[in-house]
Order: sequence, then C-alpha cells, then structure tokens
Amino acid sequence: MAGGFARATLKLRWVGLIALIATVIVGLWMAPGTIQALEPGGFAVSGGTVVQTEEQLATRFGAAQVDLLILASDSDHASLVADPGARERLGTLQDRLRALPQVTQVTGPEQLPISLSRDQDEALLLVSLRGDDRTKQAEFEQLEAAARSVDGLEVALGGPLTANVNAQQLAREDLQRAELVALPIALLILLVYFRRPLPALLPVVVGGFAITGTFPLLRALAELTPVSLFALNIVVFLGLGLAVDYSLFIVQRQREELAIGNPVDVALRRTLVTAGKTVLFSGIAVIVSLLALAWVPISLLRSIAWGGTLVVVLANIGALIILPTLLALLGHRVAGAGVLGGGPIDPRLARVHDRDATPARWARIAAAVTRRPGWVVVVVGVALLLTGAPALRLQTAPADARMFPPTSEIHRVHDAVSDSQRFAVDPSATQLVLVTTRSGESILTPDALAAVQEFAQRLEAIDGVVAVSGINSMLGAGQQLPIAELLAGPGLPPALQAQLDAVVADDATLLRVVSRLPSSSPQARAQLAAIEARAPDGLEVALAGTAAHAREIDQALAARLPWAALTVALSSFFVLLLAFGAPVVALAAVILNALSLTASFGALVFVFQDGRFEQLLGYRSIGTIEPTVPVMMFALVFGLSMDYQLFLLSRIREAWLRDHDDSSSVVEGLTRTGAIITTAAVILIVFLLGLAAGTLVFMKQLGIGMALAILLDATLIRLLLVPASMGLLGKRNWWAPRWLTRARAVLRLELREGEAEREA
Repeated sequence: MAGGFARATLKLRWVGLIALIATVIVGLWMAPGTIQALEPGGFAVSGGTVVQTEEQLATRFGAAQVDLLILASDSDHASLVADPGARERLGTLQDRLRALPQVTQVTGPEQLPISLSRDQDEALLLVSLRGDDRTKQAEFEQLEAAARSVDGLEVALGGPLTANVNAQQLAREDLQRAELVALPIALLILLVYFRRPLPALLPVVVGGFAITGTFPLLRALAELTPVSLFALNIVVFLGLGLAVDYSLFIVQRQREELAIGNPVDVALRRTLVTAGKTVLFSGIAVIVSLLALAWVPISLLRSIAWGGTLVVVLANIGALIILPTLLALLGHRVAGAGVLGGGPIDPRLARVHDRDATPARWARIAAAVTRRPGWVVVVVGVALLLTGAPALRLQTAPADARMFPPTSEIHRVHDAVSDSQRFAVDPSATQLVLVTTRSGESILTPDALAAVQEFAQRLEAIDGVVAVSGINSMLGAGQQLPIAELLAGPGLPPALQAQLDAVVADDATLLRVVSRLPSSSPQARAQLAAIEARAPDGLEVALAGTAAHAREIDQALAARLPWAALTVALSSFFVLLLAFGAPVVALAAVILNALSLTASFGALVFVFQDGRFEQLLGYRSIGTIEPTVPVMMFALVFGLSMDYQLFLLSRIREAWLRDHDDSSSVVEGLTRTGAIITTAAVILIVFLLGLAAGTLVFMKQLGIGMALAILLDATLIRLLLVPASMGLLGKRNWWAPRWLTRARAVLRLELREGEAEREA
C-alpha cells in the first residue's frame, strides 16, 4: 500500500503543490471571519442547570444579564452625590446610555445604592443589552463612544462584553505572534539540525499549511456546533506544532534514504512505510486523547476536542500527503546533494545519516543510563515526585477579569469593585436565587409568602451575606402592613405593583443575595450550599450567578474527569499495544507519562498559584489555577508525548528483534533518536511558549504547563527513565501473549523505523 501511495504521490506532485498554495490563500482570506464566527466565553457547563436557571429568570422576570460595567468618576475627584456638577454629569451619562436602542437597562446608584463607592467619588453602572453575543459585539464601539462622551467624567469599561471584544483582539495578536515569531524560531532550530536551508524549510512550509488550513475547518465546525473563541489559539498552536514535528520525522527519514543511494521513488516509499506509519500512529493517539475532552460538558473543552481532532487530521495530511509531493518535486535536492534523478551520490552525503544519527553524546548518555538503571529510576523518579508535590494543594477557580493584564481597563474595574476599601461589596457579583413552590400554587398565597420571608431571614444569617432583596424587602421603610394584608386589600399602589411584577411570576419569585465574598472564591461556592440547605419545606431553590457557574464547573469536572482520564490512559496503552505488541512496555509508558504530568502540575502550582516569576512572565497571580487547564494539559500532553514514545520504542524494538540484546537495543534506540527527539521537543516548546506569551493568564498557565511537561517528557522521561526502566525489566519488556502476536501478524501492525537500506 505504501508503494502504491508513493507512486501516486510522484504522479500527482503538482496537484499537492497547488493544494498547498490554495489552502494558504483561502486560509488567510478566511482568518478574520473565522475569529468573528467563534463564540466568546466557553467556560460554562453546556446545558447546565445554572444556564437553564438564568434563562428562566430572563423569561419570567426580565432579569437581564449584565453585559457592560462602567466605572465612572469625576475628573476633579468631586463627590458624585454632594457636588451638583458631578452628579449632573453622571446623570447625563446614564441618560445617553439609556437613549441607545440596544440598551435595555442601566442600573446606577439611584436604583442600586451599593454601586456607589464608600467615599462617593466613584460609581459603577451596570448596563444590559438586547440581542445575542455577536450583535452585542457589533455594537460595542457605539456603546464605548457613548460611555466616553461626557466631558469631566473618567470612565473605565469592564464586564463580559468588554472581555469578549478584547479577547478577540488578543486572539488576533497571538496568532500574528505565531506567524511572525514562532515559525522563524522553528526554522532557525531546523537549520541548526539539518545544516541546510531546503530540508529545514519544508517542515515550516507544512506548518504554514496547517495553520492556514485550520481557519476554514474551524469556520465549518462553528456552523455545526458552538466553538469557543479561547480554543482558537490552543487548536492552532497544536496543529502548527504537530505539523512541524511530523514533517521533521518525514524529511529526516527521506534524507537518510537518499543519502545511501536510493532513487527518489524508492526513498519515498520506504519513508512512508517507516516514519509515515509512526506519524499515522501518533496522529491516532493524539486524536483519541483529544476526543476524551468531549466527556466533559464544558464548551471550551469540547471545542478543543472537536477542533483539535480536525487540526490533527490536517497536520497528518500535511505530513503524509502535501510533504511527500514536495519531496517528490525536489528529488535529491532535499538531501543537499544537488543531483536529480538517480545520478551519482556525493560520498560526503552518504555519511550524513551516520553523522546525524549516532552522535557521541547520546551514546554516552545511553551507556551511562544502562550501567546504573536502578539508580537512575530512583533518583529521577524521586525528583519528579518532589517536583509534583505542590500539586496536592492545587486550588482552582474559573477565569474572570483577572485573566487580562493588570494594566487593562477590565482588570482595573474588577480591582476597584473588589476592593473593600472602595466599595462595600461588589455590586456586579450578586447571587440570584429562583424560588418556586413545590405544589405549583401561587407564590403570593399567605403560606408561600411566609415561607419566602422565613427563607430570606435564614439567608441573612449566613456568614458573608450582606443583604437579601426581593419580595421580602420591597416595602418602603414607613410601610408597616405585611405583604399578605396588602395583597388582600383593594389594590396595590402603582409603584409597589411595578416592584412586585419585577420579582414575582405565578409560582416563582426572585431573591438577590448580596455577598461580600469574591464570586470566584471557594468560600462563595460553599456559601451556595448553605443557601440551598436553608430552603424551607414546600419551596424549591435554583441558583444563578458567577459563583453558581464556578460550582457547576467543579461538579462537572468531578463527575466526568475520571472517565476522560481513563479514556486518555487506555487509548495511549492500546495504541502502543497495537504498535509493538508489548503490554509491559505500553503500561510502563502510561505510568511514566503520568509521572511527568504530575511534575508539571506541581510546577504549575509553584509558579502561578504561588505567584512566582510574575515580572518575568508578565502576569499577576490570583492564587488559583483555571480548572480546565489541568484537564487540557492531561489530554494534550498524553497525546503529544506519543510522538517521542513511538519514535524511540520503534528504534529500540528494531534493534531488539535483530539482536535480542536488551541493553544494546536500548542504547542503540536512544542513540539514534536522541537528536531528533530533542529537536522535535524544542520546536514544540517554542510554539507552546508562543501560546504562553499571550496576555491572558489562563493561556499562560496552559502554555507554560505544557511546555514544562514536554520538556520533562523529552529529557528526563525519554532519555533517562524509559531506557532505565527497560534496562531493569530486561526480556520482560517484549513479552506478549500468543493470541496478540498472531492477531498483529495477521493485521500487519508491526511498527518499525529500521535502518535506511539501499534497494536493488
């Protein structure tokens, strides 16, 4: 099959070149539209109870979502209450906002006294808009212009809408950084490795194919299912890194085959049946690991699962179809010999393979490891466990405004309303409680009203609760009659009736719980449990708000994460089992991957949760890790590490099948793969650091965490622990049950890199 594929590649090489050019052109043209088509956010549980509760609140009470936060202060720092001019300017700002057709509600100090700062020189305006997210984003410029139109007022914009618009801009900047910084650095690394420009350029070209081809795929996916905007950079960097790594393996193997004198068609066939099969197995492993993220019903993770699958397929197409057509076009020039067809081979070229594949430094490392395998396993294993120890105190909290740079307006607004010295409480973080009767009878019956009032009193007694507002507190200070008596009377005053309609709908009522606890804190999530526990008999309670979303994410991860982790571990085990038919080797690989991940989790906590290297990395610690980051790291790193695992083990197994010498096969495998594994890992780390160089904190967490995991995997794991553990296990490494050996022989699943050989 590989021979037929190679012949087809030679015949259709110009088609591959045309496909490459067309993909790049179409991808660049579709890039802006793709970014616009993606959904902002993605951190909520898809179809979760909190989302359903928010929909009910909007339908039954018109409890509009707060889209925009405007922090306003007088330019002369005058009081917004005592100074008539400052008070008038604030009123003018609110009137101009309310006059906009897309604005449904503007809440200021008159409607919500806690939105005024303690010293009365700052006010927070809560603005709600009509329409979907894309409509709101399209109108952001007009809203921003209106917010900044009042002379004498200084304003800063925050809230979900501002975050979404800024995130889109940051996504564009990060992608430009990938193209302008990461790709040239990768090219430089490849130049150092290949020592010639042409073979070094080919993986970068395929990487460009992958990154531009990603945009049409994501645009098509966005038409079928919501795709989170924040998944864009992760998916692009993943596809870009894999495309370059896969192409590195293919180009290196093609050079080896050409170097010993094989014609182009023979070299290409042998390349596809060896390195090509390794790339294919690696792609399958990465795809299965990514699809495990679909277990977790969080939009961001599912976007990465489906989008990442498409991009990995694209990286495989680039390495196994587009790249071979380019190699067929270039012929012997890819090896630097400067000859075409089957012409004479430069004697110096025949030594390229030996010089590149067996450097003395890798041989020395391999020999040292196999001489003392027990010591290596103990020392390196203990070091990794100690590095991973901080992971035991991992604290998670969903991303909020603090994921943006401290100098951004979004972050400044969050800091202002969260500062207890400036605002008594955060007016934008009120918890919403939907209360309904179990029997379905009206909430305005005397018994139901008494139960609601009792519930509100219980809530006010909870630690951290400042106030509870709703039907229990809508009467004025001078009103002494109970609500039940008023409702039994001839009629309510119009103002009171309007207040009642805003919080009552048939069998339901809305309570707003104002808390002094930060919404993203674990204490706020614990407060929700206290609210639910105090519900009287006969009433059902449903919660909404930032803290409710955070708790639901924790619950979803706790329920689905074990299944996702099991899927990733089993998929890695079975891919290695099919590739090599060795259960012991496959199981050891899964254990070592888990060990490197544990160490990277510990380093993540040590750096970001503990707030180290803030100036160097350009972030401000918030004392927690975004909960989806460890999940993404687990799936992505397990899949990516298969590159090096498959390449190393295929070389070791080839040597073992030839000589049946356990020690020498490990030494030979490590010696022949050390340089290329290190190069591939460095390139992937460059792309991950490009991801970490963005301005969003949770992206930094993911980029740094994965870069550390890949670094540990390519050095301590692949170069030390894998050969040391195999040295300890000896002949048990390649034990296999007979049924498995027979099944793999029938299916012809043996994965071998083998030596480059000249064919007649």
